[in-house]
Amino acid sequence: MNGPFCTLAALGSAAAGPIAGVQPMPTSNEYRQRAEECFRLANEAQTETDRLACLDLARTWLEASVRQDEMTPAQIAEARRLELERKAKPETPQSATRSGWHRWVSGLFRQRSAGV
Repeated sequence: MNGPFCTLAALGSAAAGPIAGVQPMPTSNEYRQRAEECFRLANEAQTETDRLACLDLARTWLEASVRQDEMTPAQIAEARRLELERKAKPETPQSATRSGWHRWVSGLFRQRSAGV
């Protein structure tokens, strides 16, 4: 693989949540850590395209961190509830395609992390 890849799916994985297979909503600190990882990967990027992708994703993680900081505990609980409902619904063909892409991108990052 050429250059680092910075992906939404692969930057850190939370421990399994209280329901089997469901991960808890990341904290704002976890979002900031993911942004820092993207900045680090941007510095290591071998192409301008990779660098810009990592910087764009870092910006997205920082925006998520700010939104998370602005949420009340009730809003966080509601977001978690909605996420659990969404995960409980069967996948549509469109979401199945997205999930396949998600797995593919995650695999790329795991290979990079493993030094492949």
